[in-house]
Amino acid sequence: MGNRYRSYWSNSRNVNLIVFLGRNLSPFPGLREIMNSIKWKKRNYDKGASRSRVQSNQWISDNASEITGDVLSIGSDHDKDGEGNFYRDYFTRADSYTTSDLEGNVDLILDVRNMKVPNERYDCVFIGGVLEHVDDVHKAVKEIRRILKKGGTVLAGTPFRQPIHMEDDYWRFTKRGLEYLFKSFNIQEIKPIDTDINNFPVAYWLKANK
Repeated sequence: MGNRYRSYWSNSRNVNLIVFLGRNLSPFPGLREIMNSIKWKKRNYDKGASRSRVQSNQWISDNASEITGDVLSIGSDHDKDGEGNFYRDYFTRADSYTTSDLEGNVDLILDVRNMKVPNERYDCVFIGGVLEHVDDVHKAVKEIRRILKKGGTVLAGTPFRQPIHMEDDYWRFTKRGLEYLFKSFNIQEIKPIDTDINNFPVAYWLKANK
């Protein structure tokens, strides 16, 4: 996931500006709730990780520990989890863990829309903070399904409450949107992350089987 998943709101200048505005616009409904969320994230980001990052990592850890066989991590970048660890170490029962990205120091250079990977090659695909950057996201999901073995698992993280953070930033995903996007899979769970603002989570993590 690299740095793609860090929240814009963790920037201290933005936090200070919004806190100032909040003091002067306090009559607006829901503003205090949003302010509290932003200030919480700043405090925890200063310590090394935002609340959404910590909650995401906990969900990944809980589910990755159940995965066996061969794992492909898509969009791995440096594979760091933002808390001083590596995601490969979350997959304690896996036989192999392969990193991949469009470029960089990874095991495989690939494009998720057209992966040069044999059919039914992997037992698990781990992809976080990537699908929002893919123009043809339906093709990407179709490719993920193609390379998964029968019964294989996809663990996918997608943003919802996150500002545009790269030039190739196309999508934000709701729960219903993920249900539609992964309708060819057997969806096990769609977990909202950082739900301190009602119906406005920072992200979702999906677990589904082929």
